[in-house]
Amino acid sequence: MLTDTGRFDTPNGAKYLQQLCKHFSHKVEVQFDTADETGQGTVALGMGPATLHATGQDLTAKVTAPTPRSSIMRGRSSTITSPVLPFVKSSKT
Repeated sequence: MLTDTGRFDTPNGAKYLQQLCKHFSHKVEVQFDTADETGQGTVALGMGPATLHATGQDLTAKVTAPTPRSSIMRGRSSTITSPVLPFVKSSKT
């Protein structure tokens, strides 16, 4: 099993978690819960599940693939970072 984790420093982690889950919900099964500045979610990606966790300081995404085939995990980082990166970058300006 392969796992990759990314962490984004942002005071808006719960907001971005919700936006990211809504983004993916148009294509795959998603579950999420946000409260105040915290939250958690799961996105059923084709390569394996992505779990998201938000605090008042960051948003963490962990993607897991069941097999070690490199083609399964190819593009894993961009799958999560592409939709959320514009939000995180704009919050730092």
